[in-house]
Amino acid sequence: MQERSYRLAQYEIILESNGRIRWRAHGGFANTKSGKCFIEGNVLFIGPSEKSEAGLLKNEFREHLKRLPQWDMTKYYCPSYTLHACKGGRARGDWQPPARPEAGPRNTTAEIRSTRPSL
Repeated sequence: MQERSYRLAQYEIILESNGRIRWRAHGGFANTKSGKCFIEGNVLFIGPSEKSEAGLLKNEFREHLKRLPQWDMTKYYCPSYTLHACKGGRARGDWQPPARPEAGPRNTTAEIRSTRPSL
């Protein structure tokens, strides 16, 4: 199996042949940033930026994303650690992420969004 890429909001989600998941996004003028992801239940957690390198201009990166298939392997994604209600978008501060020592330290809340495009 080879590497496969998907689009999700402003991210390129990359499934590697070894089963790892990582993300890439525009990171400033002709620059990209990237990091690791993991799936927990029906949520794709997008980790912090770990790497920055030369890349495309913002419009070029957007065009690149448009050519990729839409991510549909999870119902939700979490780009930061503030939890939002699915209906109404209210933030919830009482949610604690599961302990995962291999994922490194995290903040206490998570922002989880639906992977379905908003209308």
